[in-house]
Amino acid sequence: MAFDPVKAGEIKIIVATNAAETAVTFHKCWLCIDTCMVNQMMYDATLRAKVQQTVPCSQAASQQRGGRAGRDSPGVCVRLVTQLAWNNMPPRDPPQPHMDDQTSLYLRLASTEAILSIRERLLDTIGMTKELRAEAQQILFLHDLVDTCGHLTEKGTFVSASDCETEHGCLLWIAKEYNVLADAT
Repeated sequence: MAFDPVKAGEIKIIVATNAAETAVTFHKCWLCIDTCMVNQMMYDATLRAKVQQTVPCSQAASQQRGGRAGRDSPGVCVRLVTQLAWNNMPPRDPPQPHMDDQTSLYLRLASTEAILSIRERLLDTIGMTKELRAEAQQILFLHDLVDTCGHLTEKGTFVSASDCETEHGCLLWIAKEYNVLADAT
């Protein structure tokens, strides 16, 4: 007989984020209560930072969550929204935009010293103010991606060439330094 930590008459309650929507089976789960909300990382231009926001999920995501109940016995899903709110939810999740900020753009444009004037004109064209450029350069300096003159360091060259978000490129650099990944490129 398999071990079951829930004894007769006891109820096990699992509280989960939307991370539990897929590839998870909760044995003997007969009830799913869905708030029909999701936590998403978004870039807030006014704060110049990535922020987590709680927004309504899609109908497809909610149906996926409802599938957590009733896998191995009959189950019920209760959604905590009105019919009108359900009808206004998008049918499917929209494609996720690439959440790249201006710091990453600045880093990529800093990768070639020969195009310094072109970089400045391009940044002017997209409306990146001198203040935002200074902030981006300060962040890159704090992460050892540029030196005090704004030139790319070895780490900055690696991260710029990694063709991913700056934070992920920094993680690849660390993995390479500690030989965690054989071919971090």
